[in-house]
Amino acid sequence: MRSAISYVPDAASAADQFLGMIANYVLWPRMLLTDWNPAASDVHDAVEQAVQTMLARCAPAHRPDPKRTNS
Repeated sequence: MRSAISYVPDAASAADQFLGMIANYVLWPRMLLTDWNPAASDVHDAVEQAVQTMLARCAPAHRPDPKRTNS
């Protein structure tokens, strides 16, 4: 099976961004709001949206053309 993500210029930055999108909804509110308890379906949606965002950002269509040069 081929991976849907074929180009990630900076994997560490991409991982930070991906986890940050999830943590902004799941983790950080819980640190500040004692009654924050999102439903499992809401957490699932937050993760799905983060996955979709990363797939859109790192999809093969966004791969730079190595034959092109900046002149």
